[in-house]
Amino acid sequence: MNVVIQAFGDEVVRCKFGVTWQVGGEFPVGHSQYSFEATAANTATANMSQGAAFSRIWGSDDVVPQGHTQYSFFYGTGRTAGGPVATSSSSSSSSSAVVPPVAAKANNAGAGGGEKKADKKKASSDKAVEKKAVNPAGPLTGASSNDLGMDQEIYEAMQKLDLRVGEVIQVDRIPDSEALYKLQIAMGNDVTRQICSGIVKYYKPDELLHRKVIAYYNIKPCKMAGEASEGMVLAGVFDSKLPTEQCEVLDIEGGGKDVLVGTKVELFCNGKSMSCGSVETSSKNISKQWGKAQPLFSIVEKKAFLESAGKSFAWQVKSAAGKYLPVVVKTLKKGIIS
Repeated sequence: MNVVIQAFGDEVVRCKFGVTWQVGGEFPVGHSQYSFEATAANTATANMSQGAAFSRIWGSDDVVPQGHTQYSFFYGTGRTAGGPVATSSSSSSSSSAVVPPVAAKANNAGAGGGEKKADKKKASSDKAVEKKAVNPAGPLTGASSNDLGMDQEIYEAMQKLDLRVGEVIQVDRIPDSEALYKLQIAMGNDVTRQICSGIVKYYKPDELLHRKVIAYYNIKPCKMAGEASEGMVLAGVFDSKLPTEQCEVLDIEGGGKDVLVGTKVELFCNGKSMSCGSVETSSKNISKQWGKAQPLFSIVEKKAFLESAGKSFAWQVKSAAGKYLPVVVKTLKKGIIS
């Protein structure tokens, strides 16, 4: 395929597709003003370029200056702005060659373009590093900040399970149930919850009244023996559902008189802690979180623990005076918590 590209003076250069591969614009795509005019003005060079292969004309090589092709460098250098084309001997001598302004501009643009790209990449990398620096890991209540050594799934479950201190302010029997008490429990912030608890067998009403307990606050509400139940009073249990079953409601060491209702349980291990129920979640799916964590709750030597990743996390609550008190049971040496 032959095309007429452009005339310079009285000369017309006819080139094959391998030499100039697109028609249009002031100069063929790939040419600078310098490289095109040098070719058109020098018949010998033009004749040589007609027989050249595509890779010879537009090939890239490390030995030529940045911004040049082999063609523009080897066949054009030596032409100054508005001046004559150098002879073949001078054009082959790199020491006497003078790069014209147009070619020099292309050279600088090539080099500058590379530098700009490198600068952009560096700036992008610097921004990423800066972003990490200004967004460090959040407090222990953040799901991504589990540095307690707890299994991550359990950690996230405990963030959603709201286990808190409540105080029993009223105890009633349910006429249609031999096992259940209907308890009114103050939960803090002027909130009172009705909770049905199957502990009639183990406690008399006066043993529960005004007692501080640990309650599962954000359990999905249900009905028990026809009565609404909006929480669960937690207890240590040994030999569950057997004739020898023992059940003791979770207490606070010393009775917890100085612990405010609504105070949340915290889990401690090796000087680090997390607060239960620090992340709000819907009660519709909370049973899934309970199902993950509850099998790991245990009583060991009268104290409440969560066992995870080979570690024991002690249950504690903070008093109004700032002292941490363990969550305990009265006599059980071992058991589960439910």
